[in-house]
Amino acid sequence: MKFGSRREGRFMIANDRRRIKRTQVLKHARILPLDSAHELDCVICDVTNLGAGLRIPPSVSAPQTFELVFGSTLFRRRCEVKWALGERLGVAFTEV
Repeated sequence: MKFGSRREGRFMIANDRRRIKRTQVLKHARILPLDSAHELDCVICDVTNLGAGLRIPPSVSAPQTFELVFGSTLFRRRCEVKWALGERLGVAFTEV
């Protein structure tokens, strides 16, 4: 994934290989690792029915697979990390 020029405080993606255009959102969510009870806060930056882009605190390392809990609605999706760059993660939903 290549990054182009910086515009309005956000990086614009120059080479976007996604099959489906993502809807940009800024929603609070929680990462629930499958092997422990320790939750991590995150922000959903964009989403489709196949996956999402997340932002996590820079001091935190996300597990490779986890459940993503959307806000207070307790809507959950199992996820697998597909890429990580700094505090950004790209995840695919593994159960539909």
